Amino acid sequence: MDVENTNDNILKQGLKDFNEKKVWVTKKIRMDSEERMRTKNNLINYFLIYYSASLAVMSFLNLYESNGFNISLFASMISLILPSANIYQYKANYSKKEEEYRECYTELSNLESNINLYLVSSEIKADKVQEFKTEYENILKKYINHETIDYKLFLLKHGDSKLRDWEKFKLNFRKVMFNIFGFLLVVFPFLLIVIKIYLILK
Repeated sequence: MDVENTNDNILKQGLKDFNEKKVWVTKKIRMDSEERMRTKNNLINYFLIYYSASLAVMSFLNLYESNGFNISLFASMISLILPSANIYQYKANYSKKEEEYRECYTELSNLESNINLYLVSSEIKADKVQEFKTEYENILKKYINHETIDYKLFLLKHGDSKLRDWEKFKLNFRKVMFNIFGFLLVVFPFLLIVIKIYLILK
């Protein structure tokens, strides 16, 4: 009887660890991956709208003379970049990835709930534990894997010791540079338009 209880406890602890360290972790990473894909897609859409509007304003302002400041050069640059950004967004297929990540973590969430329910049962069977592990593997095979950066961001978010200090620095530096680059992208056309209007009114 003691041997059976010991085996049952071992199986239960193993399944609990599997649920917490595999199923839950993968689910959370896929949720973060979905959010990252949605954010990327939305940002590109916002910038395409913003730059298209800026291009229209620049084209209108170019009708006015303004002491040699030729805004049409910058307008031409933007008009060349916009189609490339559209093609990049199409090729990146962020919407499809977002959808796959969402479907994946939904299935993982259901698996996690089923395991939690099973853990409170009176007896844990080895074949049932293996069945849960097989289901987990089958779910992962159905969908695209998350990127390495998603795993590292998860470790950073949860303060995991697996992430080395140098990797933490690179991830934080990446965030800072992304914000700076985004700020410059917003300021660039706005500044050009302000300068053009100032020279026209001068």
